[in-house]
Amino acid sequence: MNLKSTNAVRNSARWKDYFLSYKYPLTVAAITLAGYILGIEFYLNFINMLLLAVGIIMTRSALPIVPVLSMYLFSISPKNSPESHFGSDFYNDAWVICTVAVLFLACVTLSIFVIWKNGALSSFSLSELPIWKCALLLSVAFLIGGAFSGEWEIENLLYASMLIAVYFVVFYFFHFGFKAENKDTVLKYLVYTGAAMALVLTVETLHLYITSEDIIKNGEIVKEEVLFGWGMWTMAGQFLAVTIPLCFLGVMRERRWWIYFTLASLALISVIFTLSRNALLIGGAVYLASAILCCFFGKHKGVFRIAALCAFLTLCLIFIIFRREILTALSDYIERGFSNNGRFALWKHGIVEFFDSPLFGKGFFGLQRELADGTPEGFSFYPRMMHNTVIQLLGSCGIFGFFAYTVYRISTLLHFFKKPNIEKTMLLFTLAVVILGSLIDNFLFLPKHMLLYPIVLAATFKIAKE
Repeated sequence: MNLKSTNAVRNSARWKDYFLSYKYPLTVAAITLAGYILGIEFYLNFINMLLLAVGIIMTRSALPIVPVLSMYLFSISPKNSPESHFGSDFYNDAWVICTVAVLFLACVTLSIFVIWKNGALSSFSLSELPIWKCALLLSVAFLIGGAFSGEWEIENLLYASMLIAVYFVVFYFFHFGFKAENKDTVLKYLVYTGAAMALVLTVETLHLYITSEDIIKNGEIVKEEVLFGWGMWTMAGQFLAVTIPLCFLGVMRERRWWIYFTLASLALISVIFTLSRNALLIGGAVYLASAILCCFFGKHKGVFRIAALCAFLTLCLIFIIFRREILTALSDYIERGFSNNGRFALWKHGIVEFFDSPLFGKGFFGLQRELADGTPEGFSFYPRMMHNTVIQLLGSCGIFGFFAYTVYRISTLLHFFKKPNIEKTMLLFTLAVVILGSLIDNFLFLPKHMLLYPIVLAATFKIAKE
């Protein structure tokens, strides 16, 4: 082999090491933050897509897709946000939509080609495809929901297709994409991505508090002003909570464990300042459970106990010194307490609709025609959400849909309890934030917010095989 060929091999190895290390997710995080803060995310995302393409080619792996897919949403800045509280039309321009569609299709094509070249599809057989019967059953339930109620519309078909794409197409894509990787590589990459997400969301939360003039009034945080370009306080809190167990998995596995402990703690503090009661309740429980497990499992359990104790005592001291200011700032938690915030009316409406069409429901958009008080509601890209998984399924897809989801959920959870280990437990915590949170919110029915869910689920099936 001549010198030129040797240098090419070395450079290729360096690029591969970069894309499979923490450096690449950190680069994606930096680009995402720059785009969000400066309001030029559309243009900076070209860099992310270019790096993604190079990463796929250099590594011949689906792993470089994970950080981009997990963090793309967080790049949407308030300046260009189509969300109702900002109302920009930037992403409604035809050239923007076409550009995004072309880039998306190009990356999907390249990714499938690489997976095919790796041989992951060469031994494909339906019997080896995990939970395919459950996937088929739930897909049918989504598609025919409301079909016999007189409320079914074409929007139901489009929305159901989006749910199927997130629940199953993305899941099976990464199922095959992870096939050529070993378990430790996949887990390490999820840790890197979770830590990068925690960093991005923490910085964006801090940026919000620094730049917003209306978020604090008379020392109190105004919940209605906790708004990001890509979502409101509930979404921010849920995303932050999802990163916590992944960061603690890094505490157990990685040499620089203290970085991951710091990020997990910052994520929890950021959850508190989103004023999301749902995220604080579940995220706080997951943080506590994860910290306890780190005291008994992992490479650094001895020193972690000391660090955790010191962190706890420090927080107690800060609270004692600034008790009045903290309680004033977070008074929204105290004032709202355990109020249902209109959820009971939504649940009642969903139940009434279910009894009107119990077998196959009213369809996702059938629930949107009027609220419980008879007030009509205009069209939205998303259907009316019931803020409860069970009631949403019963109202939209009826008994058949609820049965299909129950079978699917049991099938997915069973893999966590077959030969349980600490890695599976931490991934279960990650999914639990979404699943439990959806009992009083609607995360499971928001496709663009759900992309980390099928990735983590695919990683779980990968672990179960090895």
